[in-house]
Amino acid sequence: MKSRVLIRNPRNGRQAWFRLPFYFGKLTRLGLRGSYEEQIEIVDHEGFAYIGLGLFTVEDLEQLNRQADSY
Repeated sequence: MKSRVLIRNPRNGRQAWFRLPFYFGKLTRLGLRGSYEEQIEIVDHEGFAYIGLGLFTVEDLEQLNRQADSY
């Protein structure tokens, strides 16, 4: 099963599912620039990659991409 995460932009409430690994530029559909310092919220996840739920930075998503690449 492929991993995916439900990411929410805490500033505007927009959210979407993303398959891992993914290109951070896709975060623009949530109104984000993809900057590593921006804050995102992981609302839900499915599959083998696990980072937990809650607030993170875009930089933290790099860990998820590394996990997905290793499977």
